[in-house]
Amino acid sequence: MYLIRRSGQPAWTLLRLPAPIVCGSRRAFSQSHARERGSLPVYLTPSKPELSIILSQLNSKVLLPLHLTKDQAKLVFKPENKARLEASDPIEITLGNVTLPLEHIDRNRDQPSQWGTIKTIIEKAESSNDWENVIRMLEGVRSAGIRLWPFQWEKIVRSLHVADMQHLVVKAVQRAGKTGLRLRHSRVIHALFLGFHERAARSEWDPAITAKMLDFVEEMVYRMEGKEHLGREPVTPNDIRASPFTIAYPAELAAARAKVQFGGEDKDRKVRRYASRLMNAITQTTWGLGVLKKDLDELKQLPTGTQEEYVTFQRTTNHVLQYIVVWNALRTANQVLGDEMPSAEKAQTTEKKLGRLLLKAVDTLKEKRSNLPVRVEVSMTGCQKL
Repeated sequence: MYLIRRSGQPAWTLLRLPAPIVCGSRRAFSQSHARERGSLPVYLTPSKPELSIILSQLNSKVLLPLHLTKDQAKLVFKPENKARLEASDPIEITLGNVTLPLEHIDRNRDQPSQWGTIKTIIEKAESSNDWENVIRMLEGVRSAGIRLWPFQWEKIVRSLHVADMQHLVVKAVQRAGKTGLRLRHSRVIHALFLGFHERAARSEWDPAITAKMLDFVEEMVYRMEGKEHLGREPVTPNDIRASPFTIAYPAELAAARAKVQFGGEDKDRKVRRYASRLMNAITQTTWGLGVLKKDLDELKQLPTGTQEEYVTFQRTTNHVLQYIVVWNALRTANQVLGDEMPSAEKAQTTEKKLGRLLLKAVDTLKEKRSNLPVRVEVSMTGCQKL
């Protein structure tokens, strides 16, 4: 509910239907009916006072101004209205369950960067309350009409995964209409799925964690078909839903779970189901190994330390991570299914080719950096545990 009032106004006046409330100095605002204009997030107690201050600034300096009407914005931003807002009887505005006083805002000095503030809150999050506040912040950002770009969503998703807050990633996708986290862009989708894979790998394929990550991935596969995500478009050969890099995640986790939880038996036939989809995707799409080979050739030729070399190194690392999941999905599915593996001969051939290429890729990355990127190290080590 959207309300604007002077502090100290009797509570019973707030219960009236939205008829105009005439009251001298408040007339300019009271003549417009109260109406829904979104809401500001209510936060849990943060782990440190610094975060509390930043969350408060986000609400008052970043989100609140985006909910103001034209007249209210003039009152807040015009310098000549500063004295009126600093009067002893302040004007308050209520958005949802949050009530804040209207304060003068200098656009050049008082308003922090939208993305800078969001990123700071994410980077300083530590406790479970802090990460829950990140989800609430995203809902507030969405309600205020702020658009986040794919690289920003990738940062948010990766940060949640690094903090082992996979359940909040799932929650944000389930509440896509409120958070804005939609599964539509390839880099966001791969960051999301890769995080579940890495969580299982870091646990050295602990049976309970592996099963849970499989459940999460299957939930995301289901959500992708919703109209808020990719379900509004028909599946095409180049659709990310039909890509081996997407299907490999549930295929790998299903095969890993069969090994660590069911003694290598495909009890619920999920391994066969996802392996069949993976082999169809490998056969029908032009995914190939050429992209990674091209990356490696280019990376070898670039002088170490240049910006171009750094960008290519990062791109190659991301591609290596994707290919690792495909390779491990084929490897573990072959181990579980044996002769029952769909397109068995092609699956074994592709696994071997991909394995040899990944070994070269890892050597090339080591040549350019003394240590492997942590995410590659985790993924390769995790695969070797199976």
